[in-house]
Amino acid sequence: MIRADKEVLERDEIYAFLQKNKIIRIAFHTKTPPHAPYIVPLCYGFDYDNTSLVFYFHGATKGRKMELAKENPSVGFEIDTYIDTKTSKQACSFSIIYESMIGTGHLHIIEDVAEKVHCLNRIMFQFTGKEQWEYREEMLKKTTAFSLAVDSFTMKRNS
Repeated sequence: MIRADKEVLERDEIYAFLQKNKIIRIAFHTKTPPHAPYIVPLCYGFDYDNTSLVFYFHGATKGRKMELAKENPSVGFEIDTYIDTKTSKQACSFSIIYESMIGTGHLHIIEDVAEKVHCLNRIMFQFTGKEQWEYREEMLKKTTAFSLAVDSFTMKRNS
């Protein structure tokens, strides 16, 4: 990281950042034309301790996201929070107050029902604060759950 003074390393600050945000952008590699990155914004849940970070999200059982997840599970991700703009009398002296996280990891399509329920519960917790939910069997069958095991990440803050 070029600006080490902006890096956030404290676990509690990282956890608070992840907890207050709701959208993660996943960048897929495409091997088929047009051979360009494919970025998808998704609602997420997560598990984070001092040694590992795992994101959870869900989607339909068919579609481009599912195809790309199977084709190449190595992905990039990004989460950000715009806080404010620092203004100035000169255009090039403006600045943004923000927090952001970028990283890489590997996707896993969750097949196990108990793991799928955990995934969905983490997403629901992110939005409601409630940890346990009931899911109808037919909904579980037509929903694909994903985990993203993070290999590396950095978090920055400009205040």
